[in-house]
Amino acid sequence: MDTNLENLSDLAHLNLRWMVRTWRQGCQDGNAFDLDANDAADYDSHPVVVSLRELESQGWITISEDEMSRLGWSPGADLTARGRALAEDEAFDDQVPPELFL
Repeated sequence: MDTNLENLSDLAHLNLRWMVRTWRQGCQDGNAFDLDANDAADYDSHPVVVSLRELESQGWITISEDEMSRLGWSPGADLTARGRALAEDEAFDDQVPPELFL
């Protein structure tokens, strides 16, 4: 298990677990995040965007965003090789609250 996981914020860890879970379930083309614009003053300060940037800075994911995804508050993200290795590690717990990730 990668010890850098302990340095992640709770939200970043939760989003990583969800991405690993969906990858394990066969959704290996990346994840889309539909953000509620009421949760932040602007796109870049949205808590999910901040957590995705945290994951990207540590090499777990690559964020896919362009002008349209920013305007629609819907970034995408893919696991990197490091993230996929985590997904293949059966010891990594991918449980997430189902009400958060429908």
